[in-house]
Amino acid sequence: MHSKETTTQFFTPFYPHSVNILSAPSNAGKSTLLQNILKNRHNCFTRLFNRVIVVFCNEKVNSLPYDILHTDDLIIESCYLQDFSTQDLLANDVVIFEDVLKITSAIQETIKVLAHHLDLASVFVVVQCVYNDEFKILLNISHQIILFLNGTQGTKLAQQLKKYFFVNTDTKDVISHIISEGEKFKDVVLIKLNNIARPDEPHFFSILGLNHFVQNFTSDRIFVYPQFYCETLYKNMFDDNYVEVDMDVNTIPKGSYLLVPAANVKQKSQESPLEKNSKEKQWDNLTQLLAHEIETGVLNYNRQKFALNIAKYMLSSKKFSFSKDGRGVMLTGDPKTLVSVVDYLDTASRAAGPNEMTNPIFARFTKILLDARMPKLFVKNKNLLYGIKNKPNKMPTMYIKRLRRDKFHSFS
Repeated sequence: MHSKETTTQFFTPFYPHSVNILSAPSNAGKSTLLQNILKNRHNCFTRLFNRVIVVFCNEKVNSLPYDILHTDDLIIESCYLQDFSTQDLLANDVVIFEDVLKITSAIQETIKVLAHHLDLASVFVVVQCVYNDEFKILLNISHQIILFLNGTQGTKLAQQLKKYFFVNTDTKDVISHIISEGEKFKDVVLIKLNNIARPDEPHFFSILGLNHFVQNFTSDRIFVYPQFYCETLYKNMFDDNYVEVDMDVNTIPKGSYLLVPAANVKQKSQESPLEKNSKEKQWDNLTQLLAHEIETGVLNYNRQKFALNIAKYMLSSKKFSFSKDGRGVMLTGDPKTLVSVVDYLDTASRAAGPNEMTNPIFARFTKILLDARMPKLFVKNKNLLYGIKNKPNKMPTMYIKRLRRDKFHSFS
């Protein structure tokens, strides 16, 4: 479990200077969602505030739902667009443009200039359909968009964004999955549009089930999708957490993290004596094997400590599976990566040779270990650290012949 201060970038939706679009047709629940965001602001914002300016862009909109949120700790001030002046804004204000019918110069100034230079807490722009020609400009100058997948328009808008706004194929695939999941349960989804030049830039790409999150976890179906370059950060931060939920774990969207109240999260239990004995036996097998190889001259004695340290990290990772005799290792579930343990440790613990053709599987092993925060100083082969020189088109046959696959058994 981790404190909110250490995890805000991982799942807290709204951050200073951010510009957020809410796009949905009338009666979809946009204003209700915003009001719940303000009610639960302690969970929804990385920096607290005490004043909200609500600018009504449609004179027919009733201000009462916002007015009743006014308390001693939260000041709510409202006005119509024709009476709004950017000069009245103060640092750390939250600004809400409700039911925008036209992007005026005051709205553009607030988004493009004041959100950052006046240090606003956040800006929200509420429109009925952001993909109308009038509002498309918002997609390029906003940081996040909130879509309501409880109707046809929300789904079509998400599909349009996927097709025309995002370029990366992997990103498109993630959005397709989000749309599919969100449609099933009529969820609200937050999607990252543009990054912001701040040290507290969020690590997430999307939050599915935002409606449940801002209502203080009214459902277990809240999923966070990391930015691709932040996936390792999520694994390192939350790999030891677990929670019991009343749902089929196979229905959890691939690549996402389940967001639940901190009180429900527990640390993984200690290893059972059987598991501990099994790992100790694996370690004993490996150390005996390495000692034998050192004695016979295969591994130089000076490299023993480096090889043993690397082996220790491999044993502690679920991503590696060893043969019962400790001589073979592969990436779990991928028999094509089967190699000799000693061959890998020998290569990793010595300096790279001139024009050396390094086994690409060894490079994959090394990257996984470094992602698990194994110190670089254990790896002496620079080819494994900084890229393979003279990379071959395929794995040399000499590595394939080292071990007979019929003698390999994964640990259960």
